[in-house]
Amino acid sequence: MSNTQKLPRPAEELEALASYYDEHDTADEMETGKWVEPMVTTSLRLPREVFEQLKENARREGKRHTAYIRDILEQRVHDSAGDADDLQQINHKLDTLLKAVTTPQKTTSRATTKKTPTRKRATAPDKTKRSA
Repeated sequence: MSNTQKLPRPAEELEALASYYDEHDTADEMETGKWVEPMVTTSLRLPREVFEQLKENARREGKRHTAYIRDILEQRVHDSAGDADDLQQINHKLDTLLKAVTTPQKTTSRATTKKTPTRKRATAPDKTKRSA
């Protein structure tokens, strides 16, 4: 390896990892390990300034920019799935309210269901008319 090639981790850390795995049996860890779903590769066109900002943000979090972008995308997909559930609940509640407002309610009160006959009101005689 040439000196110009950059390692993904410091050489000392890689040596320590190599030493650890040379001396330890990891078969038990493999049996209880978490298997990850296979991933796919995609190409994404971004404006240079957006890409540079993503790389800078990833560096600040100690991540590679590809992992950082993947985390953002996974979070967005997760959030939008939650949004869909929330939207479904909101629509259900709105439907319930609409039915409650537009459907006549049955009442059990006799006063509101009993029809009362209307009476003619007695009127006072008109004193302005005079008989001749």
